[in-house]
Amino acid sequence: MAVGAEVAAGNVDAIYHGGDISYATGDIAVWDFFLDMISPMASGTVYLTTVGNHESDWPNTASFYTGTDSGGECGVMSTKLLTMPYPAVTNEPWWSYDIGLFHIIGMSTEHNFTYRSPQYLWLENDLQSVNRTITPWIVFGGHRPMYINSNYGGSPSSDIAVMNLLIESIEPLLWKYRVNIGVYGHNHAVQRQSAVLNKTVIQAAVEKVDSEGQSVYVHDNPQATVHFIVGTGGAKFTINGLNPPPDWNELTFYQYGYAKATAVNESYLDWKWYNSITGELIDHMVITQDNPDTPWVLPTTTNTNNSNNNGLSTGAVVVISVVSTILGLGIILGIIYYTFYSSKSIILSSNSNTEKFIVQDTASPITVNNV
Repeated sequence: MAVGAEVAAGNVDAIYHGGDISYATGDIAVWDFFLDMISPMASGTVYLTTVGNHESDWPNTASFYTGTDSGGECGVMSTKLLTMPYPAVTNEPWWSYDIGLFHIIGMSTEHNFTYRSPQYLWLENDLQSVNRTITPWIVFGGHRPMYINSNYGGSPSSDIAVMNLLIESIEPLLWKYRVNIGVYGHNHAVQRQSAVLNKTVIQAAVEKVDSEGQSVYVHDNPQATVHFIVGTGGAKFTINGLNPPPDWNELTFYQYGYAKATAVNESYLDWKWYNSITGELIDHMVITQDNPDTPWVLPTTTNTNNSNNNGLSTGAVVVISVVSTILGLGIILGIIYYTFYSSKSIILSSNSNTEKFIVQDTASPITVNNV
């Protein structure tokens, strides 16, 4: 197990698992097996979760949706077995937590998040309170995606309906408070979207190449949130994307694996997605930001990026990995690595047999060049 090996190596400060946690759906024995299976990871680091439809949804409960996907658990099992940071409770299971340079927010897409709802008010207050000098990067996590390339529409709980409601209700807060990335699951696929606002591309990633000749997709000071879906944890793939895709959907693929996002300093974030079976690097993306306290401004021309070449800088290294590697349970995990200020940046990569550390001397940063 790639994630377990990384935890055992002592390089993981937290794990984030974004809903559909055990797929027990009312069978307590499955919870027993699942918790035993993750114990090497969860006992070795902080384990953060958000609820999904398979933990929460049930008619006539606090759930926003009336489906029966939780098998009657109604959020009780997941929130009692895996308690989350303040202020999370069973019927209001949202929270925030700081790790290194990241402020991480876990919302519940399974509870009311519409304008002026308790969750909306909490989220706005939380975002207002973030000190971007201490945590310059904000990561927003939830189970159902705010942006998804999917043909599933119609019912209130469908991909398209939930996407539209999240965009209407929550996206204005993400833009106002400059949330850097949104990370979701639910759909059993991997998707990387543009920096997007109200379904309009604010900035598309620009393809460049690094010193090893590999493609890197760069966002230079984007003025909107970049969104990701990492839902390939072992369950059968959900192959229901539109063709051609929406213009804000830059990448969709179907492989089992995980992503790592490294906040090198307050202005440079590195995102890498790995195949958990082979260890192959499948997708590499970079986000830069000039000043996290400066309000975003919409460009007069969208879908362009006049960025310069970028390189890694010295400073604290924080890595958030959204990981999907636990057998066939289709879960989403995230690993957060944190290294205090030192003279070197440590980048962890893995393959199917061994874990290896690549130490990059910060006097010779990795650079990327225009394709």
